[in-house]
Amino acid sequence: RRVHGQLDMDSCLRTALPILASFLRKTQRSLRLTTLTFLIGVWNSDLRRGCIDHQLALCVCRQLSDLITDSDLHISQLSLGLAAGICRSHTAVIESQLDSLMSAVISLLTSPLLQGSALISLNDFLSSLVNSNIKTFSFADILSALCNPVYRVDGRFAIPANAHQNLPKQAYRSIAQCAATLLTQRPSAETTGFIDKFISESSNSSSPDSVRVFALLVLGDLGCRRDISDNSALQRAIRDAFSGSEDVKMAASYALGRVAMGNLARCLPAVLEDIENLDTKRYLYLQALREIIEFLSDSESSSYGTIVENQLSVFVDKLWTILASNAYGSEEGTRSVVAECLGKLSLIFPAELIPRLGELQLSPITAVRCTAVTAFRYTLTDTRLRPTVDAILCGCVGQFMSSLRDSDIAVRRVSLVTLNSALHNKPELLSSEPSLLSDVLECLYGETRVRKELIREVEMGPFKHTVDDGLDVRKATFECMYTLLDACIDKFDLDVFIKHMEDGLRDHYDIKMLCYLMVARLAGLAPRKLLERCDGIAEPLKTTLASKVSSNSVKQEFDK
Repeated sequence: RRVHGQLDMDSCLRTALPILASFLRKTQRSLRLTTLTFLIGVWNSDLRRGCIDHQLALCVCRQLSDLITDSDLHISQLSLGLAAGICRSHTAVIESQLDSLMSAVISLLTSPLLQGSALISLNDFLSSLVNSNIKTFSFADILSALCNPVYRVDGRFAIPANAHQNLPKQAYRSIAQCAATLLTQRPSAETTGFIDKFISESSNSSSPDSVRVFALLVLGDLGCRRDISDNSALQRAIRDAFSGSEDVKMAASYALGRVAMGNLARCLPAVLEDIENLDTKRYLYLQALREIIEFLSDSESSSYGTIVENQLSVFVDKLWTILASNAYGSEEGTRSVVAECLGKLSLIFPAELIPRLGELQLSPITAVRCTAVTAFRYTLTDTRLRPTVDAILCGCVGQFMSSLRDSDIAVRRVSLVTLNSALHNKPELLSSEPSLLSDVLECLYGETRVRKELIREVEMGPFKHTVDDGLDVRKATFECMYTLLDACIDKFDLDVFIKHMEDGLRDHYDIKMLCYLMVARLAGLAPRKLLERCDGIAEPLKTTLASKVSSNSVKQEFDK
């Protein structure tokens, strides 16, 4: 049908929507994905949404609750996005389907798999639900329904069976993020009571750890979106939580870091002072600092990130001094957190801090060199297109790769892990420089052989146990070699590569498995080269196939 010479799309939509709704019941995944994508486009179009009446919206909305499940998060994401669109335009439709939709949402929230885009869509749907002001389902009702699985209480919507036991850790984070999102949708005066309730729960030592952890996560997620740092009861509750269980301590670190984001100028100096002065809790305050830096490095490209980055620039020198002084620590866990902070801070201020990272890598102290090389690995994990940062990294990658020749085996091991990250995330840094890649390959191949000087015997009562201190280094080496096949197979000599791979086929079981994976990969990428070296591969393969498992072996050995 044409109106004024043009196709009447409104009439077409009214006819097509019931048919499209029926497609959502089909088992063919691609059909459901395409249908959901189209329907989201319709609901996002101001020109078309107006032609959809209550009944048409209802026939679509009825299908959504069955699609919101953790068995397919992509379909769940699109279904929640469509539900949010319907909520904004046809609130009465959502209200009529509220029980089925919220039951599906609560079930999804308790899943250990929920994260990423699906969680963002879920937050968007809940925000639309709160802002629609449904009289029969108020803001307090929505918040209570979300939190019931944590408290193991059935409300209007029955909580899933697994919530009556222990929820997975990811579920606490998902529910906390949604609760914080809801709190930010309402005026501060309306949410004060809820915030006080969470503060009370987090500071109550008689509350279950799960409830305290959840309350701290909610406060942290809320604090990075709204400034609540001036609440003295909150600050006391967070610091008191540092005396709780390990889970409560880590949640408190998260909350402290996130709340500091609400007012960086006020909170960051206090965090830095505590890192300097409180030896026994330094690790927890470093974790809080890591949350601050991680949040900034992730949001750096946004306008909010730029504003906060300007605030952070005042503290850069002090931050670097404190972090560098903790790179000397004897505890590997602390050095790992310091390395992550240094690496991600360097991404926020690359021109100034990446060269300083290179200075740390030249330290005569082994622990500092390990921390510096690990920190450099964190600068490689940002896969966003950032030409300025990549140019700086390209200029200093050779210096960090020189740690592959370090005299200390611990430094060589973390250097190999960093090399693997570079090959996986930014292979162009190495493949664009033939001389650098050649030098790296020489170091890599040198680590494939078993070093007898690193093998020692340890007496354990009447027994003697052989320990190979070089095993972890060789594992890291062969992992790099496997990554090389995908990263830049056309940039090196495969004959030499396969020769060293053959050595791995005669090594420890874990290394053999890596090498067999390489054989399978080469069979698809370079079958002729593999056939030329078939004799060298066949013998260790025959030995593995002919080996027998002893009768007293455990099930895992039989499976292998």
